[in-house]
Amino acid sequence: KLTEAELKAIIESYVPAEEKADEWRQERIEEILAVKDENGRVTGRKLLISHDKYTLAMARRRDPDSAASQFYITLEATHNLDPNPEAAHPNGYAPFGKVLEGFEVVDRIGMKPVTTKNGYQGVPVENVKILKMSVIAQPSENGEKK
Repeated sequence: KLTEAELKAIIESYVPAEEKADEWRQERIEEILAVKDENGRVTGRKLLISHDKYTLAMARRRDPDSAASQFYITLEATHNLDPNPEAAHPNGYAPFGKVLEGFEVVDRIGMKPVTTKNGYQGVPVENVKILKMSVIAQPSENGEKK
């Protein structure tokens, strides 16, 4: 089982020094994430992070390319938001992290009253500000940081 850093190091060791490097990296990532059937045809993509409870993901409008600067934290598992090629809206939403500490803060935010505003449901009645957020390394099963 490779860590993300080990996987990146392997990919980087094969990267051509030409202008095609970005394209090559994307092709390797697509290969790694591809789900293939018994004939080798790509039938889907592996999710590195799913919309479990306390997942951070990019907020967007209906346009799948509109995610820019806002995010949300799931208060419960919402797997219907995961990318799904079989769904009516196959692009899903982009999860990018997990809350590892401070669950009680997220739960308190989730208990705030909400309303519908400008056509958006679930908008807090009063503004909620997150004053501090940190990126921390997550320990793996063997205790190493990843």
